Amino acid sequence: MAFYLRIREIGASVRASSVIYDRADSAITKASADEFDFDAVFADADLFHVSGITPVLSESARDITFAALKSAKEHGVCISFDLNYRAKLWTEDVEGKQAMLREMIEYADICFGNARDAAKCLGYSEDGIDFINGDYTICVDETHMSNVVKAYNLKYLVTTLRNSISASDNGWSAAVCDGNTLYRGKQYDLHIVDRVGGGDSFASGFLHGITSGMSMEKSLEFAIAAAAIKHTIPGDINYIKEDEVLALMDSDGSGRVQR
Repeated sequence: MAFYLRIREIGASVRASSVIYDRADSAITKASADEFDFDAVFADADLFHVSGITPVLSESARDITFAALKSAKEHGVCISFDLNYRAKLWTEDVEGKQAMLREMIEYADICFGNARDAAKCLGYSEDGIDFINGDYTICVDETHMSNVVKAYNLKYLVTTLRNSISASDNGWSAAVCDGNTLYRGKQYDLHIVDRVGGGDSFASGFLHGITSGMSMEKSLEFAIAAAAIKHTIPGDINYIKEDEVLALMDSDGSGRVQR
């Protein structure tokens, strides 16, 4: 089996983190859709989460993703899609990739991203608004997020809000919109140990909340807190329990020793 290589330099203070990918010839780029029995995969599934990274890697990865999405939809599975824009993977055929993701996002119930991500990944636009080069805050208001929800027939659009003071210190929050209501969650002021994996921790936190019967608002608060904790843990994996996240949600975030 072929794996992909990722080389990461962790930033600090004014020095930004940097990532180099070598995904060529990785297993997912060489696999084919007929190697997977998606009827069996989704027979008892409740949720299917897709990253926008995968389908842009190769034609076969694209075909696998489409096959999985179609099967999941046929089985009535809730589909979440994280746009996961990565500039280093979008150096060629940008319009073709946007057209592909536009078709894929039609299968989604939940989308992680914002209007700027939608502009980059889907070619989304609104008259007179520069979502890519303009003020980031215009992307996160009720009007624009509701427009994205309605444009792609989503149930929820969920976006992180990161105020980058430096590579070491960030303000961290998020917002969610269901097409009618925009809810902004609590902000945490973080001193970062490792931010890689924070986005995945956020998405998994929100999905855990929604599938556990939490409200949209509580699911968002759970996601923000889960990802905030991940920023304090080295490596990609968030080694935490649900009660730790709930405890942070109910605390002042001071990090006092628990005895």
